Amino acid sequence: MSRTGFQFGKRKQVQGEPVQFIEDSKFSIGGVYSLFMPDSGNAVYHIHLTNYNLYNNALPAPFDLSSSNTTTSGSLSPTTFATSLFFKPDGTRFFYGTDAQKRIYSWDLATPWDITTRTGTRKNSPMTFPFVHGLYFSQDGLNCVIADGSNGIRKCELATAWDITTINSGTIIYNAPDYLDGIAFYDSGKKFIYSTRDAAKLVLFEVSAPYNFNTIIKSYTYTDAVNFTSGGLGMSATSDGKKIISGRGTSKIVLLNNNF
Repeated sequence: MSRTGFQFGKRKQVQGEPVQFIEDSKFSIGGVYSLFMPDSGNAVYHIHLTNYNLYNNALPAPFDLSSSNTTTSGSLSPTTFATSLFFKPDGTRFFYGTDAQKRIYSWDLATPWDITTRTGTRKNSPMTFPFVHGLYFSQDGLNCVIADGSNGIRKCELATAWDITTINSGTIIYNAPDYLDGIAFYDSGKKFIYSTRDAAKLVLFEVSAPYNFNTIIKSYTYTDAVNFTSGGLGMSATSDGKKIISGRGTSKIVLLNNNF
């Protein structure tokens, strides 16, 4: 994905056809704040709501949330409002954003996907936006999309791939009406998803050209049939968009099949 292909415009509301989601399974893991699921589907990573530990929840089979074998790397630094999580595709680096510090942090993993081998940390300069509640990086690591709390969706660029110390503050490219908690793109940038903290819903869009919001072809809003009072906390999707995990309440993860 090139930077020149990462173009955005103003939102246009178009209602699309309904999409069927199937709740496969869920398991309780304690406080859920930030979520990430690799394409392999063999694990779910999350940052705890209150102790800010990073957890690797190894699954018994791909996309099987019936149980997990959990390990932790210990509390992340800073330990205040670590609100998003994203892994580099090869599993050698992970990223998270924070509320209070207005920053994105990254750690390297000496062994890919093994959070117990994390070494070193990097951080960007304080940003001009108040919230980092969801992270998505392009496959080349040169672009970052941020679910910017209550302000919408922000696109930033990195001067060096995957190096958040060189990230700019970017610009708002989508004024979402909801309080966002996660974001993901798929289908070569022609479709995207965001999750909301309030009302526990997922909103999906299809656009006419990759990463271009001038024309939205269709959209769909999915509201979780299971009523968790705390709403949705975190969301992640495989790169093809077919599998979605979404936090519900303070202790559940729901796995959904996406046919949009």
